[in-house]
Amino acid sequence: MNFTSIEGREVQSQHWVSVNVSLFIGIARFLNKKTFDDTSTPLAVDSEVSIKEAAPLDTNSNVYKVKKADGTIVIVDRSVLHHHVFTPLEI
Repeated sequence: MNFTSIEGREVQSQHWVSVNVSLFIGIARFLNKKTFDDTSTPLAVDSEVSIKEAAPLDTNSNVYKVKKADGTIVIVDRSVLHHHVFTPLEI
């Protein structure tokens, strides 16, 4: 991916500097869509998940304690959790 980045060092446009930039992006693994979309299979301890949305808890449902990135723990229903399982890139 190539593009031009404009760096504004001064307020007036005649002092701006254009810099060409090239980004080389590589993908080493893919998220397994089938597992990600499954919201009913039991999860193992320490599984990496994302929470789809906050939903009211049903006391008769399958609930999980989830430790968020900031360290807080929330209790959520399994139906709103997406399991992160990665598939290596095949070359």
